[in-house]
Amino acid sequence: MSKAEKKELAGDQKRYVNQLKMECKGYFAHAKAKLILKDFNETLDEAGDDVKDAIENLQNK
Repeated sequence: MSKAEKKELAGDQKRYVNQLKMECKGYFAHAKAKLILKDFNETLDEAGDDVKDAIENLQNK
């Protein structure tokens, strides 16, 4: 537990700490979403090349 959570906080202090926690969670969620999207796009690009090769092979036969 962090020092801020161990200490009794006044109303405004508690709201401010909670606001900061939510902002941090938002930044982490955004970063994770960017990583997932990057991985998805890379996988899609790889699959796209495989599909393109398969179609070309079928057309050449």
